[in-house]
Amino acid sequence: MCIRDSYDLCRCMVKTVDGKAVGKMVNIIALGEYDVYVVNLQKSREEVYIPAVKEIVKRVDIENQEIIIEPMEGLIENTED
Repeated sequence: MCIRDSYDLCRCMVKTVDGKAVGKMVNIIALGEYDVYVVNLQKSREEVYIPAVKEIVKRVDIENQEIIIEPMEGLIENTED
């Protein structure tokens, strides 16, 4: 379950910068220096953990319920085409 203060983020769909659907964000883990987004992959329903750092998270658009990421190689393997 998502942290109450971050509920709007947890309803967001996560996509790559080139428009590929990754999945839906379902939780946030606070680690101190940075947060980690927990995302249910759209294809497999597995969870992936995405560090919420500027090198990866490029845009957060709560109004359109969308988070745009540029994943590092190997971070996400099961994105939609």
